[in-house]
Amino acid sequence: SPAVLIKDLDIVKDVLAGDFASFHDNDIVLDPKLDPLAVMNPVFATGDQWKRLRSLVSPIFTLSKVRACFPIIEGVCKTLVEYLENGPEAKSVDGINTKTLGEMFTMDVVASAGFSVEGQSFTTVQSPFRKLLADLNSPTSSYALQLFLILFMPKLVPVFGIPFVPKEHDAWIRSFVNQVLQMRKTKGEKRQDFLQNLLELQSKQENLNPDDLVAGQAFAIISEGTETSSMLISFSLYELSKNQEIMQRAQEEIDEVFERHGGCLTEEGLMQMEYLEQILYETLRVHSVVYSMARISTKDYTFPPQFSDSSVCLSIPKGTPIIIPVRSIHYDPAFYPDPNVFDPNRFSEDQRRERHRYAFLGFGEGPRICLGMKFALFQVKAAIASILRNFDISLSPKTNQPLKFLKMTFMLTPEGG
Repeated sequence: SPAVLIKDLDIVKDVLAGDFASFHDNDIVLDPKLDPLAVMNPVFATGDQWKRLRSLVSPIFTLSKVRACFPIIEGVCKTLVEYLENGPEAKSVDGINTKTLGEMFTMDVVASAGFSVEGQSFTTVQSPFRKLLADLNSPTSSYALQLFLILFMPKLVPVFGIPFVPKEHDAWIRSFVNQVLQMRKTKGEKRQDFLQNLLELQSKQENLNPDDLVAGQAFAIISEGTETSSMLISFSLYELSKNQEIMQRAQEEIDEVFERHGGCLTEEGLMQMEYLEQILYETLRVHSVVYSMARISTKDYTFPPQFSDSSVCLSIPKGTPIIIPVRSIHYDPAFYPDPNVFDPNRFSEDQRRERHRYAFLGFGEGPRICLGMKFALFQVKAAIASILRNFDISLSPKTNQPLKFLKMTFMLTPEGG
């Protein structure tokens, strides 16, 4: 069906925020009967269900809740450093697969912060979490075809019974959640983690299937808390390895902050690493995890005139797809001069103030902005700071230059890690 592609940032702002009531749904249609878990994810939910889920999940990712996870993140950072010093790849001349490293780190953080269980990603390749994430990030050709049909031929989904979440993943998540809940019931204990917060909030929801709700949110926490964050770790380490001066400046900031806090990684210290945060934002600009964002008009809509000397307006009917080309915006020289150059200074406070807010869409914008943004930045900053505090990094001779990307993945994924 015809779609409207929008690059004017004022109109992008209207679609994502100003006129959100007319574009409140993402253009991904899932069948609740085929995907009872996925439709419990705010990313895929629509209409009133999206509102209910958003209000349910938002309190889990407040800054205070994220900062409460710091002891867990700090512990996994220590494990990360020990692995890099003594693990099987420590003396490898071929280097370390940063994609796998990022997955191991984020999986252990999410396992502990989300469910109070040990992820064991650094200690065993048989970790069930590690296997699940590997399956999610390296889909088979048949699953890649399923994703293609879901995204671009949604009318065929109910005809062929195509689920977004494979049945084996659905079963694994439900079994895992049931085991965790049964263990807590047997021991009569409550934990301070995302799952416990969700259980307490879930009791207030009367219109959602409780089993699907808890399992669906568990799947969302695991997949979204690990996939994009592990990619950000991997791409950040790649850019730092390529740009040694930037790496050295980041190390200087990290060392200064550590020294101000007794040589330790602290919550306050992470917040003070402004240049490191600029590096992460620039990484998200250069390596946009998704190429575009898609909304769908939920009402008939008329765009304002685009030229001062014209009263001609574009009107679209309800159900029209709207495409926002994220990668194109991130590489537009009108917003980012020399866009192919990796320059964290683009995200200094002064430069951000001068630029249109919607020129950066790494986390989305408006009411549907990524709920886990604070958590993602918090854990990734901790990982990168721990690595740069203890190591100098450089490109492996086996790294593809330029990077090559897998063609059958939902997100931008480099070949070979």
